[in-house]
Amino acid sequence: MSQSRNFWRVMCQINHHPGQWHYWYREQCCAVGWHPPNLDGNGHSGWEFNDFTPNVGGRDWATSRNALHRMQPGDYIIASMPGNKAGRVGEVTRVLAEDHQWNPIIKPRPGAPFGENGRRIEVRWDLTLGPEHWNQVVLLPESARWGSGAARGTVRRLDMALYEPICSAMADEYNWVSLASTFAMENALSDYIAANPSRLGAGLVAHPSINVREESFPDRTRADVVLQNAASEVVVVECKQGVPTTENIDQLLGYIRHLADKYPHEGKVRGILVHGVTRRVSDSVRRYAKVHEVALVHHELSVAFANSG
Repeated sequence: MSQSRNFWRVMCQINHHPGQWHYWYREQCCAVGWHPPNLDGNGHSGWEFNDFTPNVGGRDWATSRNALHRMQPGDYIIASMPGNKAGRVGEVTRVLAEDHQWNPIIKPRPGAPFGENGRRIEVRWDLTLGPEHWNQVVLLPESARWGSGAARGTVRRLDMALYEPICSAMADEYNWVSLASTFAMENALSDYIAANPSRLGAGLVAHPSINVREESFPDRTRADVVLQNAASEVVVVECKQGVPTTENIDQLLGYIRHLADKYPHEGKVRGILVHGVTRRVSDSVRRYAKVHEVALVHHELSVAFANSG
């Protein structure tokens, strides 16, 4: 690996433009905004790529513009996303960020008459590292994350020492997560488990005498799903779409205590925490769950479509 290369992070704002990563992946590019001035010939203001006047255009623009000026073909680059996620690593092949090269990915529309994300960086994604499809990305473990300073803003230079840990994290399929996990689906997941308990575990059935969905307690909390296992024990299920935490386990333990107090004749109450994002759970959370006899189960969203006949 050449020591003369730089390593850059470019933020892919999937929260604002959900389809942006799909476009970057398909078109082998990254892109940032800040449209040039006078694009329509009517004197509209904008941001000049070669204007280095201090305090003009804002700090993020100044830092990103300076990075784009330094960026060279052969540099390493990573498409980052909110929540410590990343799409791919690759190499820069060409920087098309000059004012006259404005080519917006987000086409002009009301409120954005010149489009958005028109300063492009052409890249060659490393398709040997990371998920096979654009709809999966990588949740970077702590060992492969950059500091808070490098996390701010749109384009930032990263320490080259991070390149190898990030590549290793990209190659580890346990770090691969679905973009669909960002959708709010806890209620739908709870409904599905209540209707299909055996899919969660062999011998699980809807509890015959306790509210299966949203059993309520005196403190106004509600259990997501209440089932019964093959040993006729009560099983309370808590559904989370994110990575499991000790706080999630404490919440579930509260439901277990409530059920034990409310239905003492039912005997032991067990708990299952169903979570999303990744199958990999931190050692501290795994140990905490084991101590409290809480089962951790990963779910993954899968949707199929077919033409109606």
